[in-house]
Amino acid sequence: MTIRENLSFPLKRHFDHMTPVQIEEKVRATLDLVSLEEAIDKMPSELSGGMKKRIGLADQLLQILN
Repeated sequence: MTIRENLSFPLKRHFDHMTPVQIEEKVRATLDLVSLEEAIDKMPSELSGGMKKRIGLADQLLQILN
């Protein structure tokens, strides 16, 4: 699964009232917060250790802010 799919999965599962467009906007905005918007279509194996940590932070931010 790509970074987009990984970050979108919990939103799709727990927030079924959100449209796919809303989910995409939240994922992109959160990646922008951690300066990784260019990594949205990459696989986790393609990221450096620091990038993976920032993706983890983005994941937590999505859970807290929703």
